[in-house]
Amino acid sequence: MTTDVKKQHTVPRFLLDKFSFETGGKRNRLFTFDKLNEKRFEQTVFNATTMNSFYNFVDHPDSISLEPVLGIYEDQAAPLIKKIVEEQNIHWLSEKNMYIIAEFIAVQQSRTNTRLQLIEPPRLYRRLDCLSQAALSDSIKLS
Repeated sequence: MTTDVKKQHTVPRFLLDKFSFETGGKRNRLFTFDKLNEKRFEQTVFNATTMNSFYNFVDHPDSISLEPVLGIYEDQAAPLIKKIVEEQNIHWLSEKNMYIIAEFIAVQQSRTNTRLQLIEPPRLYRRLDCLSQAALSDSIKLS
C-alpha cells in the first residue's frame, strides 16, 4: 500500500482531539512538553506528534507505506473509543468490539521511532505484508 500523505501522526488525531482546546483560530491546540529540551509550548493537533513520511519505506521497491494500514485500524477503533468516552463505561462492548480495541492498542504501541528502528527492513516488510493482509481481511469481515 502506498500514500502521498507526508505529515504522519504517531498518535492518531482522533485521540489528540480529546486533549485539545479551542483558541478561536481554525485549528484546536494542545499543550506539549518536549522531553529532550524540557520546554512546554502550544501547538495545533495537526502538527502534534508528526514526522514527515514516518511510515513510508522509500527503499522498498514498491515505496510502500504503513499509513493506509494504520488508517484501517484507526477507522475501526475510533467510533468505539468515542462511545466509551461519551458513555463513561464499557459494559456495552461486544467481544468483537473488545478485539478491535485490543488490536488497535497493540498496533498503537508500535507507532514509535524507537520501535520501528528495532525491526530490520526485510523483517519489517514481511510484517507489513502480514499486517496489511490482516487489516484488510478484518475490515472486510467487520463491514
